[in-house]
Amino acid sequence: MLYFLVILKEKNFAYIDISEYDQAIIISSDGDFYSLISHLISENKLRAVIATDEHNCSSLLKNSAKSKLTYIHDLRKKLEYTLS
Repeated sequence: MLYFLVILKEKNFAYIDISEYDQAIIISSDGDFYSLISHLISENKLRAVIATDEHNCSSLLKNSAKSKLTYIHDLRKKLEYTLS
């Protein structure tokens, strides 16, 4: 099941219906999500965290995501669309 979780940071809330999905992918470099990431890991619900780049990624995010963390440039060949 593909499930999109929209987090509205400016409204300072996140809606999570954890029983409705199997795995979550967080796309962010922001350390504000470290507690969400830690919770998803403890529930075995975190598939991956994708951050923009290593230099702009929060140390809180790096420490909480650890082996689940990858950077967008590492996925470039998988994500890039090229004309034939």
